[in-house]
Amino acid sequence: QGSVTYAGSKAGGATASYGSMHHPFIGGETEVWTDMQLRTSYTGDPDTAPPAGSSFAFFASTNGHVIALTSTNAVDTGVTVAENTWTRFTVHSKYAEKTYELYINGVSAGVYGFYDLSAAEYTEFGIKTAASNYVDEINISVLPPEGLDRGPMPTLFLFK
Repeated sequence: QGSVTYAGSKAGGATASYGSMHHPFIGGETEVWTDMQLRTSYTGDPDTAPPAGSSFAFFASTNGHVIALTSTNAVDTGVTVAENTWTRFTVHSKYAEKTYELYINGVSAGVYGFYDLSAAEYTEFGIKTAASNYVDEINISVLPPEGLDRGPMPTLFLFK
């Protein structure tokens, strides 16, 4: 859609309203980038836990703080998102390390342990919501998307 994000009837993505949506994948990928635009509503803690086998999970709390879920904790990322505003969320899942790095609007919000440590490969993308939320411009790839602040590049020394 040329980086134009819509909600409602013009949305090229989907509306997740008081329910869930998911799409299965096959291929056995173990390092995956999930990039999407979300227009979130503040809902507070989820009513139920993410499905078994979920590698990453996060939500916007009632104060707008983005909360990342790990196997044992709900961790405040320190990032606040505006309600009913499009926000870019990017997740870099590393199955060998059982970690995911969450980026919000292109900036890292931290590295977290998998929600379910038994997750072995990327098998499904899903959204579960207790409010009306929109998702658009979903990109799932083994290559990192453009526009991420991945910190300073390491110094390269060349010797001849």
